Amino acid sequence: ALEAFDPRIRREETLRQMFRLPVLARIQSQTGSAGPLAPRDVTPAVHEDFRMLKASLGVHAHAAGRRSFLITGAGPDEGKSTTALNLAAALAGEGAEVIVLEADVRRPSLGAALKLRRGKGVVKVLLGDVTVVDALTTFPQLPPNLRGLLVDQHSAHVANTPIMSRFDDILDE
Repeated sequence: ALEAFDPRIRREETLRQMFRLPVLARIQSQTGSAGPLAPRDVTPAVHEDFRMLKASLGVHAHAAGRRSFLITGAGPDEGKSTTALNLAAALAGEGAEVIVLEADVRRPSLGAALKLRRGKGVVKVLLGDVTVVDALTTFPQLPPNLRGLLVDQHSAHVANTPIMSRFDDILDE
């Protein structure tokens, strides 16, 4: 009875019936982890799954123009950060210049997954205290062409302010 009222999609077949969209890749689940998995933490099979996703998106390192991808989901702990990090690493591994923008100021997790302390980051950029270029960070053990703009402080207060409308400006910059 509970499954009948649960709005979550649990099977690929249901997804295909509801939306009639192609499945770009299947990412194997790795259980037993708390928080997002950095590329160093996933199995070789999962690395390959992310390379397949990159290929399915039709992204090539030498393609002209800027491309942006939004990774989102309905709730916490669905793998959004893991997907963003590992897709970015797959793109960077091919030579693309990649910037991961962490936008969840309520529950940031990328810094912890990468074992980085937050210094200058997205909140300081939104407040106008630093530029995007000054706030970008490289990630140890990942290609130097993969950089990130991580959340440097988290709070619900920041998420509910007008500065959040500046995210478009950050993407342009």
